[in-house]
Amino acid sequence: MKTEMIGRKPVTTIQPETKRKLLHVIGKLASHAKTPALGRWKMLSDEELWSHIVSQVCVMGSAVPMEKLHRIGNRFEFESALSLSTLSTKRDKGTYIENQLAKFKATRFRNKAARRLAAAVANPSIVRGTRVVLLEGLPRDGPDATREELLKRSKLLFKRKSVSDLMITVGLSHDVIALDQRVVGLLNTHLGYNRKFSNLQSSRSIYLSVEDCLRGVCKEANVTLGNLDRMLFAFAGLTAVEYLMDFDLPR
Repeated sequence: MKTEMIGRKPVTTIQPETKRKLLHVIGKLASHAKTPALGRWKMLSDEELWSHIVSQVCVMGSAVPMEKLHRIGNRFEFESALSLSTLSTKRDKGTYIENQLAKFKATRFRNKAARRLAAAVANPSIVRGTRVVLLEGLPRDGPDATREELLKRSKLLFKRKSVSDLMITVGLSHDVIALDQRVVGLLNTHLGYNRKFSNLQSSRSIYLSVEDCLRGVCKEANVTLGNLDRMLFAFAGLTAVEYLMDFDLPR
């Protein structure tokens, strides 16, 4: 799998043997990966939507701290501590948020995360009072138009990967993929992909090119990009033994 510049346009292709491997992985994992339902965001409260925004900020750099927080059962206490209703009572939101991130060990880079979350609370394109307005009135011209508008509204908060993940998580679209370090690392290691994660983060055209290539493979496999995203995220860290024991035992 590789991205090459054809003129000034990046074009990503996948070789037949590499595609066969990816289709095999999809065939094995698709039934085990759960993708949030489209339209889920309409049924979420403002606090629930905010908790997803908080989570996206906390996993920047590494998802491990948040995964550990979920495993040890402190998630609800953490969400309550950083809820919009709680934050509305705090004068120095940045310091309070940073202290809570440290207390719960929720992120690797708590200083940056605290600044981003404090800025998000103060951004009327994201939050007004205790109401999340980020998803209101989004364009209906396709997933990329929606994503670009979300990036515009959440300027300096999210990049394309984070917005894509948020869109899948809240059910805005199944036709995007969050090309994070873990996923791009898998593409590098197992599909021979020739670009680094930093290249995709910094270039909209390369990101879209890779996404479009993977979309074509997903279409052939009769799954969505969002489903592939959840497969790769859920199974990337498992050993072969863990997969066989937890997901591939004969019934």
